Amino acid sequence: MIIGVTGRIASGKGVLSDFLQGKGFQYMRLSSFLYEEADRLGISKNRESMQALGNKLRRDEGNEILAKLIVKKIKQNNLSKIIIDSIRNPSEVKYLKENLKDFKLISFDAPQKLRFERMLERNKINDPKTWDEFLKADEKDFGVGESESGQGVGKCMEMADYKLLNDSSLGEVQREIEEIYNELEDNKSNVDNFTKVKIKKLHPDAILPRYSKEGDAGMDVYAITKKSHDNFIEYGTGLSLEIPKGHVCLIFPRSSVSNKKLSLANSVGILDSGYRGELIFRFYKHGNLEYDVGDRVGQFVVIPFPEVKIEEVHELSDSDRGEGGFGSTGK
Repeated sequence: MIIGVTGRIASGKGVLSDFLQGKGFQYMRLSSFLYEEADRLGISKNRESMQALGNKLRRDEGNEILAKLIVKKIKQNNLSKIIIDSIRNPSEVKYLKENLKDFKLISFDAPQKLRFERMLERNKINDPKTWDEFLKADEKDFGVGESESGQGVGKCMEMADYKLLNDSSLGEVQREIEEIYNELEDNKSNVDNFTKVKIKKLHPDAILPRYSKEGDAGMDVYAITKKSHDNFIEYGTGLSLEIPKGHVCLIFPRSSVSNKKLSLANSVGILDSGYRGELIFRFYKHGNLEYDVGDRVGQFVVIPFPEVKIEEVHELSDSDRGEGGFGSTGK
């Protein structure tokens, strides 16, 4: 799990960092690369000079440069439980979301006067010392009057997956943080239980399968071609699937087929893990009511299956049903 944190000055971001480090997370910050560069250049490390250095680096190397550097470090060292601090530009958020699996961003905010009081209480060396200095730094940090390569905490906060308003007690914000953490842990467990199916588009107009509603078992499949024959129709999906080994893809009609004069030719169809051809739905025609190109023509369910081994025996065990077959259990 990789969690990013952004937010306004003295809004309580450190509470999240402390909580996650207590859970075994490694603390990293984008500004660490700026401190290294400041050492190399021999410049001051106060708030203004570090912001100016960050703005220059983004302007010269691309707005996502700091995020790119930290992603490289994470992947090279195969790190997995990370908290990333000092996220100040929306391009950094975009790059982290696109290049780190399961990255989530949490933002912090609090009333301005409360943040000023907290800032004075924490008494960091680089913090503003007066109300006017605080207002000026707060606006700049938020992105007021800044270029695209400048500070942009406000836009980063808009992109957050979770937003915390830290206007109460320490215990309350810690409780909210723990709730978010537990939710992320639950979601991670659910994601780990997903079955991944690789799909290749054979046609640029192909539409990827999707669930119609949350909790559905079958994913709807769309037709992009239609070929009519004497007594059947073939709908091409423009998709080729790679079903993982140990799984099978079962092909079903949708319930809407009851409103058509069609029946799926090989219902239930089976797509084995070794098949790499196009997924095609063939229906027998019983009239003139048909699906059109662009319609959802079927659905599939991917499930695991056990490998079956055949054992020949002379006798089978007894059962209550015995040899009772068609209709043996009544109407």
